[in-house]
Amino acid sequence: MVNIDRTTIKKHAIMKLRELSRAQKLEILKEAKKMYVEKTNGLSGMCYCIDKAGKLFVNNKLEQDHCLYGFGYYPYRFLHDIFPEFNPIYLAGGYFERYDFWWPLNDSKSRIDAFDKLIKIYSTTI
Repeated sequence: MVNIDRTTIKKHAIMKLRELSRAQKLEILKEAKKMYVEKTNGLSGMCYCIDKAGKLFVNNKLEQDHCLYGFGYYPYRFLHDIFPEFNPIYLAGGYFERYDFWWPLNDSKSRIDAFDKLIKIYSTTI
């Protein structure tokens, strides 16, 4: 196995995620919603689910020799670059500064509705 530093792998992953097709983005959003609904790994917010689904996609579909788990969390600003519609204004969420979430933590319905809205966008434009 080639020894590559963490920063190089993270930069490579970011480049790969920014090059995704609409169909690939749709696949990531569907997996992120599934993770959220199933509460896989205790995931509580949309950012975290989209981040993890994106990393899984890169690992499994694009770069099987690089494992991105454990390379930190990509924040909202990065995810917004990949999914421009992923923002509180478009998805009608508020911003709860104390928690850094757009909805109260127990508001699953709003998050699922937002996932559905994003999935619909990427489904109809392929």
